[in-house]
Amino acid sequence: MTRAPKRRALSAMMRFRSAWLALLAVSLAAGAAMCCAVTSKPAKSVPSADARDATISILNPSMPTDWRHRVLDDRRPVAYRPRREEERAHLRATSVSAASMLVRYLRFDAAKHPDVSWEWRVTAPAEDRGRRAEPGADASARVMFGFQGDWSGVGFFERREVMKEIEKTGHEPPGSLLVYLWSLDLAEGAAFDDPHLGKRAKVIVATAGKERIGSWDRVKRDLASDYRRAFGTDPPPVVSVALMTDTDDTGSSAVADYGTIEASRR
Repeated sequence: MTRAPKRRALSAMMRFRSAWLALLAVSLAAGAAMCCAVTSKPAKSVPSADARDATISILNPSMPTDWRHRVLDDRRPVAYRPRREEERAHLRATSVSAASMLVRYLRFDAAKHPDVSWEWRVTAPAEDRGRRAEPGADASARVMFGFQGDWSGVGFFERREVMKEIEKTGHEPPGSLLVYLWSLDLAEGAAFDDPHLGKRAKVIVATAGKERIGSWDRVKRDLASDYRRAFGTDPPPVVSVALMTDTDDTGSSAVADYGTIEASRR
């Protein structure tokens, strides 16, 4: 790849990545959103989970206080709201030609807590393909793990994009992403590069099929093994987790529920 296309590809990747990295000062329970102020402060530290814990609670739907809603500047926001149904607490995402996400910053070692699990349900699925040809451009439900990047040796243009992210969000962007996808018609177990972010973000279809519509599924994944298969190296520390339902590319609608998310020692 020549230098100019490489810069354009990196710039596009960083713009999309900024959407789910930015931390908004917003209360999830209130459902309000605010724009992040641009600052010149250095990157904030990410809270570390206690490595001695047998299980790390990533999402407790009854008390989702550490999660923040990130709204893209030019897109309609998805509605994320806490709900309870038959004693099951969850977060409901309702998207109508919209794209936004919930983000939580926390740090843990995927090699020490490799067994990640979560519950999700899609009651109204998004179209997997629409105005865009790429599979996975829209999603009924995603759970995304961001991993620490090494930006020490990057060039001028990469460094400039990283600094823009820090000024906007207070956090460095992740160097790589694992994106777990609920899909209507892609094959379960399929893996491919994210259509927005390219080779630094690997998509894995974790749940698929029309027969899964309306049913709660508990997904269990070996995060460390998935990372090694996707990127060919041991995983760096996890620094963020995000949930995202979006239908802006297909102009369709989707309703998805997210339940408990955990990471456990083996």
